[in-house]
Amino acid sequence: MGAVFKRGRVWYIDVRSAGHRIRKRVGASKEVAVLALKDAEVKIARKEFGFYNPTMGIEDFFRKYLEYSRANHAPSSTKRYASVIDNFRLYLKNRKDVESLEQISTEVIEEYVASI
Repeated sequence: MGAVFKRGRVWYIDVRSAGHRIRKRVGASKEVAVLALKDAEVKIARKEFGFYNPTMGIEDFFRKYLEYSRANHAPSSTKRYASVIDNFRLYLKNRKDVESLEQISTEVIEEYVASI
């Protein structure tokens, strides 16, 4: 289902979840990379990998993404992402037809980009 590979001195995992390819840097140990791959495969099978759920409410997604960003990105990046989310949130308030993630289509995104 997935693979472990080495680039330079660093081991990575490569898996697919819901049609998306995900590569993650693990570290210098092949054994840890193999364990990380097995963990990712179990989470994928349980549908617990990542935080995307198409029926999830938009506000829940924004909240979870910002929690992830605080843990994994620089504070300046998280601040920028929060600003983008706030701007997108204002745009969505005017669109009553979008209430969950599955309703956000490329057309909605293109309209939003054209409006800024």
